[in-house]
Amino acid sequence: MTVVSTEKIKSLIELGYEGDYWDYKEKWHDDNGNLAHDILCFSNTLHDHDCYIIVGVSDSGEIKGLKEDEKKQQADIIDMLRNISFAGDRPEVLLKSLCIEGSSIDVLIISNSTNVPYFLKERYRRVKEGYIYTRTGDSNTPINQNCSISIIESLWKKRFGLDKTGLERFSHLLKDKDNWTPNDYGYYHAHSPEYVIKYRFSDTRETISEFYSFVMYNEHTSVDQAELEFNGTVLKEIELITLDGGRYKTPGAEWGNINFNYNDAFDFKYFIVDDFRYNLHSFFIDEECEEGMTAYRNFMEVTLIFNDNVEKEDFINFVYHRETDFKKELKHQLNQYFSTDNEIFRRRIATAKILKVMLEQFRKKKRLCATISY
Repeated sequence: MTVVSTEKIKSLIELGYEGDYWDYKEKWHDDNGNLAHDILCFSNTLHDHDCYIIVGVSDSGEIKGLKEDEKKQQADIIDMLRNISFAGDRPEVLLKSLCIEGSSIDVLIISNSTNVPYFLKERYRRVKEGYIYTRTGDSNTPINQNCSISIIESLWKKRFGLDKTGLERFSHLLKDKDNWTPNDYGYYHAHSPEYVIKYRFSDTRETISEFYSFVMYNEHTSVDQAELEFNGTVLKEIELITLDGGRYKTPGAEWGNINFNYNDAFDFKYFIVDDFRYNLHSFFIDEECEEGMTAYRNFMEVTLIFNDNVEKEDFINFVYHRETDFKKELKHQLNQYFSTDNEIFRRRIATAKILKVMLEQFRKKKRLCATISY
């Protein structure tokens, strides 16, 4: 289970709508049967996210907060689950109390697992024995219904790893950062040692220069080659960029562009949350290295993060219809200080900083529209 950050939950609340791995509730359920049903729905998901029940937030994403006597304790939920007769394993949950915008909220984290499907051996209040509940989009399976046969089949495939390619399984294991062990050639996964990150060493290291080199304290940037292997088979070869004179390593982000017309294109770098490059990028973040984290933050100042490809395409369209605003800000940004005279690099740095601000504006507008629709 990944420990959730305040920033992660805040970003989900700011979306202003519920999804397939998060849900808002103003208050905790009065009936533990309803809570058990929610936990089962979020446990039996086909994706590979941990799931979040965020309590103290309205359906439209407005933070209401919880009074002290309205909050729950971890022991309350653990005791409830122990008193439920599951047919197999019990879902793994963790309760966190967070303070966001001055309000106290509870976040129940339901761990992603391959031990699906979870279901009951004996009825618990209104939750039926033998029924398999799931979460589809922003909706739970009704408490008096089974989910579809096709979803049940897919849950069993998830259990036995039949729904993933080798590279997809590799990407998922990268999120299990604590169980990767370094060795002479790279890393291997302690519990699945057939998965290996192997550096391709050479006598010379290629030195490159790109726009993101010039937001670092040390502009020296080099490239290493790595192979991602499963049982000796190379699943993927990838470039790993070492920035800030060796302080920070990351796979290269994807290139995107915004075309205002045929001869007027602006490039940017981005990651998509939970895709392979993003998970490998997260794998190399070393939070215990202060200099490395400074380099990471500088890199992220010129790198966009999208929740999914739909958000990326919607954002590009958002910027496309604000050409005047974009170019006005670009003119201002290009008059700022840069540590390089390269005009292409200066334009890319300026573009990235403008797009970071516009992405916040885009998300704010989307949240407002979601609130109005409720």
